[in-house]
This record gives sequence, C-alpha cells and structure tokens, in this order.
Amino acid sequence: MIAWRRRRDRGFARLSAGAQVASDSAASENAEARRIAVDGIGKKVGKLALADLEEAADDNDARVRAVALRWLGELKTPTRSKSARSA
Repeated sequence: MIAWRRRRDRGFARLSAGAQVASDSAASENAEARRIAVDGIGKKVGKLALADLEEAADDNDARVRAVALRWLGELKTPTRSKSARSA
C-alpha cells in the first residue's frame, strides 16, 4: 500500500482539490473510504488511473478489491464496434 500512496501522490499532484480528496481517501485506513475513492478514481480518471486501480485490486478489503476489479474490467475491455454488436 505504501507504493500506491507514493504513485498516487505523484499522479494526482496536478489535479484538482477534488482529486486530492479522492487521493487522500484512497490511502485511508478506513476501507469504506478507500472503496468510495477507488470508485471515484475509476469514474473520473479512467484509463489514466489503471496503475492505481491495479494496486487497489490487491487491497486487504474485499469491497475495495471488487470495485477496483470492476473498473479494471471496464477500462481494459475493448469496446465492441457497432458491426460486432449488430451481428
């Protein structure tokens, strides 16, 4: 979790105050705060947060891992083209 905090601090240094709150929450001792932060990071930062989401996927709390894995699945899965969807 320490490496995640360092990477998180570097990655969010240029973002808004809201991102800083999410960043701080992602490193919280409170698992629910981490879960909410990881969900927010996945929603707002998207593919730029893949490294943080991968680290969160190793969190001690199953709820945090579940949210991180959901976002990793959504962000890493290529979008199907219209022709593939209509087939």
